Amino acid sequence: MRIGVFIFLNILGLINIAIKGNFSEIIRCVRINGFVKSEKTLYEHPFVINGASDLIKKNLKKKGLHTRTAIGVSSLPFNASVEVDAIFLTK
Repeated sequence: MRIGVFIFLNILGLINIAIKGNFSEIIRCVRINGFVKSEKTLYEHPFVINGASDLIKKNLKKKGLHTRTAIGVSSLPFNASVEVDAIFLTK
C-alpha cells in the first residue's frame, strides 16, 4: 500500500500541473495502467497498483471511479520498480 501512496502523489502532482491547480476541471479518472517489476513467482501485482487506485477513488469520490490494469514485467526503464500511467478527463 505504501508504494500506492507515492504513485498517487505523483499522479496528483502531474494533474495539478496540467490543470493549473483548479481541481474542479477534473471530470473523472478514466483509467490507470500499472506495470510492476517482479520475479516470475510474484502474483500480487494488483495489490501494488490497488494502493493508488483506492486513493484516487477515495479522494475524488464518483469522479475517481476508473478501470485499472496491473501487469507484472521482468524489467522497466531506468530499473524502476513500478510504472503507472493514468488517463483523466478534464474540462
